[in-house]
Amino acid sequence: MKARVLAPECTELRGRLRGSAYPAVEIAAARSTCGDGVLDTAGGEQCDASAAGGDVPCPGSCGAPPSTTPCQCTSIKTAPSGLAAEIAGGDVVLTWTPPDPASGLTEARLVRRLNEPPVDADDPEAPLVFAGGASETVDAVTALLPDTTETPRTYHYAVFGCVPGGACETTGSRTTLTPTLVQALAAGGYVFHWRHASATVCSDNLALGTAATTMTPDWWKSCEVDCGAATARQLNDTGRNEATTIGNELRGRGIPFGRVVTSEFCRNVETAELMALGPVPEESPAITYFVYDEAARCASSYALLAETPASGANTALVGHAGFSPTCPVLGELVWGEAAVFKPHGIGGSELVTRVLWDAWSALP
Repeated sequence: MKARVLAPECTELRGRLRGSAYPAVEIAAARSTCGDGVLDTAGGEQCDASAAGGDVPCPGSCGAPPSTTPCQCTSIKTAPSGLAAEIAGGDVVLTWTPPDPASGLTEARLVRRLNEPPVDADDPEAPLVFAGGASETVDAVTALLPDTTETPRTYHYAVFGCVPGGACETTGSRTTLTPTLVQALAAGGYVFHWRHASATVCSDNLALGTAATTMTPDWWKSCEVDCGAATARQLNDTGRNEATTIGNELRGRGIPFGRVVTSEFCRNVETAELMALGPVPEESPAITYFVYDEAARCASSYALLAETPASGANTALVGHAGFSPTCPVLGELVWGEAAVFKPHGIGGSELVTRVLWDAWSALP
């Protein structure tokens, strides 16, 4: 009977062998070591003759009997080692040391699995990151999601040595990576939806009607702060501070934006302008409160949340709450709060987290 124990850190095995027709037998075994006179080919030894008469002579260094020259065994590394993963900008840089070429494992297969170690090189739950003859590669940060309080995420990487076009060994070399929210956002690929900053100056005169019915064109775009003449609610000083703080924090954390889309209301446009995320704000009827198709505003907002941003950048939407009927997540946002989504690339998006206006500086 033979048994293989896949526990490379073990050096000694003890136990009891039982059989239905035989008495129990105590067993003990020790890992083969260099110079013990036992040729351990499975452990990578090419020779192990500690003295004349050993099992296999080591060519060129010590010989067959009657030589008494000590013979040192040479182990062949039969698995990659030293796998390391580090985020550099938009890349996860992965490096490792390949097995000894004499092992025949001259290609590598590197896989990644979320929150669980890959079982082996063919684990169906572990996407393939790299296959080929190399000792380094990169994985896109945009292929990962960040670790958040709501959803802990740690990615387990494993690289295995493989015979070209054939099987792979099962020990491999392993490491983990836990992307922070800032690291993920800095690589781009997300869509932020903010509710405009605090606004208590004057009020919206909804009696003026929608864009299709009003006798006062563009009343909702007015920035008038004299409430005797104002037709729309405006930011207060607190809101201006909130918007400025958000922009300062995002720029300071190196989070890039390729597009900024706002509601047509002045309080939204001013919020976007004070955030100063880079791109010139685009005013969009699709996320403008009340005056266009209010019943479709939620669906229109989620359609924008599903649009993949330009490579290496994020998209900012500055909209409202106040949906009718209630809109999931977006309808719950308080002034200055953002909901961060990751588009799937196939017509949908996933909520990653929500961030209050004064919480950006504390993000990991």
